[in-house]
Amino acid sequence: MTTTPGGVFVRRAEFDDQLSIQALVGEDAAIISKRFGLAEKDAKQFGVEVTHMLETASLGITAVDEKGTVVGYAAFYDYSPFSKEMDQATWPSWLHANFGHSEYAAANTAWLAFFVADPLCMNDVAESILRTAFTTLSEVDVILF
Repeated sequence: MTTTPGGVFVRRAEFDDQLSIQALVGEDAAIISKRFGLAEKDAKQFGVEVTHMLETASLGITAVDEKGTVVGYAAFYDYSPFSKEMDQATWPSWLHANFGHSEYAAANTAWLAFFVADPLCMNDVAESILRTAFTTLSEVDVILF
């Protein structure tokens, strides 16, 4: 577990974090889902699939406060899991064709597929999670979303 001066600790996400993460999402499920790739109508119908992310993310990081309360979560994949325009095998060519960046490849790129945090400590949570992601995924040079 890693800590920051603000009292936010980060660790690998666990299945038991599911209800706490869902509570952080709360009524903002449609907004958060739209931000990370679901159409608003789909987000309202399906909500945020926290269980699926906990099971399938290449790296899931949970942030907790000094009391152990979950205050944030991020899911990282080695491809963009929510885009209908690309799949796991073809995203590098899609990215190169649409945006350039030939230096981005599957070996040095991760995708931030989901992020939620308590608004009171969102900046500390984001900084801690991103720092931990780059440390844990040492071969990753860039994180896309």
